[in-house]
Amino acid sequence: MHDIMSLSSEEILQQLNKENEDLKFELNDLRYLIQLKEEELNDLHAASKKMGEMQSKLENNITEIETMRRQIEEAEQKNIKANRREAALEEELIQSIAIEKSYYEIKEKYLSTQTALEDAYHDLNDLSKLYKEISEMKKRLTEVESKLELTLLDNTFLKEQLHNPETNSTDPKVKS
Repeated sequence: MHDIMSLSSEEILQQLNKENEDLKFELNDLRYLIQLKEEELNDLHAASKKMGEMQSKLENNITEIETMRRQIEEAEQKNIKANRREAALEEELIQSIAIEKSYYEIKEKYLSTQTALEDAYHDLNDLSKLYKEISEMKKRLTEVESKLELTLLDNTFLKEQLHNPETNSTDPKVKS
């Protein structure tokens, strides 16, 4: 900033007005960006709620999978016993095929659910990053607003000095 004493009142006012306009423009840009981020945050809140529902569903699926896993283990034990029984070989063979089919269907559901759970954890991680970005944007807005307030106070003070130089200065050069 130039030495304030070397500039005329008009130049000072022009410079201050330009700085004010620049800060207002930057403040409007930041407000717009925050508005976009808040809309994005609202979308993320909705997505988070949906993810909570999905996570609950996944937890239920995991519980079902654990039950199914126990059933598979039991079925496998039955299958081993069935192979040992010679007298009921045909009946046991049919049961073994059905159990094996059930096993692969359950295993397929388990793998699918496990993949969906991993996707949900990745989405939660992305949500955390967006929360951090919004927090940083709000901090930046607060800094800009503070700078604007200080600039407005400086402008008001300088305008008062320009309009009343004899009351605001003891320097004889300024009174002339």
